[in-house]
Amino acid sequence: MTIQGGVLIAYCILMPVLSIFLARRFAWAKFLGPVLLSCGFGIIVANQPIFAVSTELAAIMTKTSKLISQITIPLAIPLLLFQSDMSDLKTQGKSSIISFFISVFSVFLGTFLVFKYFGGQLGPEGGKQAGMLMSVYIGGIPNLVAVQRAIKASMDSFVIVQSTTMFVSTFYLLFVLTLAKPLLSKIFPAHPDPEPFHTTDELTEADGSPSTLKQKLVHGGQSIGASILCVVISAGITIALTGKAGSLGVVLCITTLAIIGSFWKALRDIPTHEAIGTFFILIFCVSAGTQLNIQKLLASGSLFLTFTLISVVALLIIHYALNRLARIDVDTAITMSMATMFGPPFVPVAVQALDNRTVLLPGMTMGFLGYAVGTYLGIAVGLWL
Repeated sequence: MTIQGGVLIAYCILMPVLSIFLARRFAWAKFLGPVLLSCGFGIIVANQPIFAVSTELAAIMTKTSKLISQITIPLAIPLLLFQSDMSDLKTQGKSSIISFFISVFSVFLGTFLVFKYFGGQLGPEGGKQAGMLMSVYIGGIPNLVAVQRAIKASMDSFVIVQSTTMFVSTFYLLFVLTLAKPLLSKIFPAHPDPEPFHTTDELTEADGSPSTLKQKLVHGGQSIGASILCVVISAGITIALTGKAGSLGVVLCITTLAIIGSFWKALRDIPTHEAIGTFFILIFCVSAGTQLNIQKLLASGSLFLTFTLISVVALLIIHYALNRLARIDVDTAITMSMATMFGPPFVPVAVQALDNRTVLLPGMTMGFLGYAVGTYLGIAVGLWL
């Protein structure tokens, strides 16, 4: 670990604390919320004008950000799922499945229509790039890797698709964290049975009485310990079955074990799960923001960036129009869009912004389905176009 990497890790840990403090003290910060503030603090690092980020430093930042995501997301997922209610799948199942497949169809149709308009300008690998773009926006980066190898696209195409989709997705993420629900609630039905999250300053006992500092420390240790145990067991199972601890296999195993753990009342009733899980999510948001270098991205491939931007606008219009026609509630429509465009790791981020933990489990479940669908569709479209 380099000194620069250590400094970045410390920054990613301290900025969520500042974000929570600001959100408690100031109305403007409360409106933005800790998640968006944390993303902003990361973006500031990547785009500050004070000193130039050398190639070596950029590589260190990327490596450190990847390390942070590999630690925080696996630890956050079980903490947010331990308190899940399996009845959410029963009550949300139909609308979640409908919304998910609407999202898949929207990605396909939106990208295809835009490609037909000016896909020829993208060059000889334009069709492959469109297929890879679909794989990302239905599943995630693991799909992009699989599709790139399957259709034998160049590494240059891989880098362009990865960087542009990350850039455009960031703006949609900011929209979800700020204006999405207030705006869409005006035309979409409300969620029938929302369940708010516990905030970091509302830690209570299971019976509702305030926790003492000692109780908070004990319960916090229990939460972190249970999460670490879940991650270790999941990594062990994944290695035993596949021979390596691949991120997709580990996350899938973590989610499964966390859902199983939610049936254990003693574990489910620990009151610190959500607060600590949320803090891990905020750390991840800061680190993710450090990877958004706007100037570097604009120089890497402006034509495909334009193609991606128009495709995303088209697919989102189709997604929300069809969800409205199907009378899907606003929280489910947003969550399923996030589950496909970003994958399961980002579902907790969206659910935190929506302040409705009821859609967390359906979102995670459909997100994993997106991994499978995204790979198959991405390969088929990449070979077809």
